[in-house]
Amino acid sequence: MKISIIGDGGWGTALALLGVQNGHDVRLWGAFPEYIAEMNQSRENKKFLPGVILPPKLNLISDMNEALEKPELLIIAVPSKFMPAVLKKMKKRVTRKTEVLSVTKGFERSSGNRISRFISDELEIPEPVVLSGPNIADEV
Repeated sequence: MKISIIGDGGWGTALALLGVQNGHDVRLWGAFPEYIAEMNQSRENKKFLPGVILPPKLNLISDMNEALEKPELLIIAVPSKFMPAVLKKMKKRVTRKTEVLSVTKGFERSSGNRISRFISDELEIPEPVVLSGPNIADEV
C-alpha cells in the first residue's frame, strides 16, 4: 500500500516506521526541507524520535506535491496549531476518493471544531477516520 504521512514529528515518524516494517511504501513529509535533508543524511529524527534509525525504504520528503501523489492512505499527523496552514497547502490536491486518517489531537483554535471536522471542511472531503488516545511515539 502507498501511504503518505503529513507531519514528521514523533507520532508521524513512529507511524511511518510501522508502515515500512509492515511492507508498505511510505512517504513521510516534513515542512522544513533543511531538516528533511538532515534526516535523510543521518537516517534519524533527532528532534522528535532520537535514537531510532530510519530505514532506507522510508522516503523522507519536503515536497507537498510529491507527498500527495496518489496515496492509497493519507495520514495527517500535524500538530493542531499548524493544521490550517498545512491544509491550505493540501487543498485541491486531496480528492474525495483518498482514504484519510487523522492522528492529530486537540481542536482547531479559531473554529473550535474537532480536527477531523476541520480537515473535512477545509479539504472538502468526507470526515476522516480518527486514531486517538494517549500515546507516546517511543512506545509505538
